[in-house]
Amino acid sequence: MVLSNLEKIRQQNIIKNQLILKKLNLDKVSKNIYNHLKTNQDQKKNTSSKNIINNRVTKQPIRKSKRLRGIKIDPVYLNSDNTISVGSNDFQNKNSNTNNLDDYKKKLKELEKQKLAGDVKLVDVLKKYQNKTAKNTNKNTNKNDNKNLIQDEIELVNIFNEIGKSLSTGDFYDITSDFKLSSNNTNVKELRSFFNNLNIYPHALPNDINLTTTRITYINFHPTVDKKLIFAGDTEGDLGIWNVNDHLNDDLNLQINNLKIHTKHIIKLEIQPQNNQNLITSSYDGSIRLTNFEKSISSNLLDLTDSTGISDFNFISLMDPNLIYFTTLLGQFGLLDLRIKNKNIQNYNDLFRIHDKKIGSFSISPQNEFQISTASLDRSMKIWDIRKINKQNQFTEKFLNEKSFDCYGYYNSKLSISSSDWNSSGDIVCNGYDNTIRIFNNVNRKLNFDQNLIEFKPDRTIQHNCKTGKWVSILKSKWQKLPKDNIEKFLIGNMKKYIDVYTSDGIQIGHLGGPEDNVKSIPAVVQFHPLENWIVGGSAYGKCVLYF
Repeated sequence: MVLSNLEKIRQQNIIKNQLILKKLNLDKVSKNIYNHLKTNQDQKKNTSSKNIINNRVTKQPIRKSKRLRGIKIDPVYLNSDNTISVGSNDFQNKNSNTNNLDDYKKKLKELEKQKLAGDVKLVDVLKKYQNKTAKNTNKNTNKNDNKNLIQDEIELVNIFNEIGKSLSTGDFYDITSDFKLSSNNTNVKELRSFFNNLNIYPHALPNDINLTTTRITYINFHPTVDKKLIFAGDTEGDLGIWNVNDHLNDDLNLQINNLKIHTKHIIKLEIQPQNNQNLITSSYDGSIRLTNFEKSISSNLLDLTDSTGISDFNFISLMDPNLIYFTTLLGQFGLLDLRIKNKNIQNYNDLFRIHDKKIGSFSISPQNEFQISTASLDRSMKIWDIRKINKQNQFTEKFLNEKSFDCYGYYNSKLSISSSDWNSSGDIVCNGYDNTIRIFNNVNRKLNFDQNLIEFKPDRTIQHNCKTGKWVSILKSKWQKLPKDNIEKFLIGNMKKYIDVYTSDGIQIGHLGGPEDNVKSIPAVVQFHPLENWIVGGSAYGKCVLYF
């Protein structure tokens, strides 16, 4: 290849430059410079890290408290009228005033736990109404705000008046007089097809229907068949009222109201027989109250002054609206006449000892009003004759001197029994923490009035998970009171977020809920409508699921 003249000159220049660079020793110089820079950087890092550590120790805080800045704070003290004041003029003893403030806080907590006494207007215990008034309690409240509060009160009274006037029990009490069952002619396939095709409430998901603020402990229907009216009680003593509307507008107003009528678990809700305006509620706070929707008033009927909780109550008869039996958390039994208001039981002379521990549930025989069955935490179910009073307790030495009743018979379980329910055909269903449901058919035929205690044996046993734990309400099996289809059936919650329905023969005919119905929580507390095959379930956080 022949190089041009320019290329030859360029090559010669490259050779000359290389010789010059070798003479200058630039490679060594560059290495020395690099090493020098590296040592400087390492030294800077070491010094900077030390400075950071030193700064952390010696650096002053950006802000100081009033105490560090030497500013005196005006003391807080309690006035004679239980109001709090701030200032230093009348302040004499710091320790005494701080103690007064602690006492004031304790008084507030005690007031929150204090039970309602006497007659109370529903607008005063309506939680939504209280939230509105809390925003307008400033001293600068103007007249327009007061007018708005009065208008809100009128609207709330009208809501309950409308609910009360629209309630109609229809032929409910006519059916009770001629009620007969034909449970032997049940068609299992037809029943299963019917319950599998029940409709879930279409206008809202179960997780979006909040009847109460906390876990539901009892739920029930109003016996009216013209509309669906549901009541629910929770662990905080709140009463949720859902006036179910089948045709909602776009705003999706579920028409749910909450009343604060108790301070602990509401454990039972029943409409007073022959008076569909009156709702009777009982609670672990030891009180039984009557709420009238037409007058918008809640009245106190019973108060156990030693704070013994009410565990259950039942009307003696659907034809008698004034007499009820009730049980306590201590295993006692009592009678209450609803015509006597504000009755106080100060001692145990008015109560009968029938169990050593809590009575979780009891029921009255529809055939004989003097017969009751009880389920207790002492792992037993017993059947009693309350006509015969014994001055001494025949079951325990601990309560030997407390009066009791004659006992027909008993059934003992390995673990506590949660529920005992008696249907119109004379069958008893009970369930407990041994993960079984026991059915005793035709109990009255097995009773022997001339012999000693009878140990009852179940006719049918169903395996069912009943261990709910701390955060789920206790599962209790419940018969439908007066089924319109003349088929005896009961229901119970399922730990897998279902509601199970069984016949008196122990055959399962319904399995409602689960993921396909968007049921996100366990419907532990369940109830049939007394006549129609409508089913409602309540769960944690006040959630509700409705089938009809």
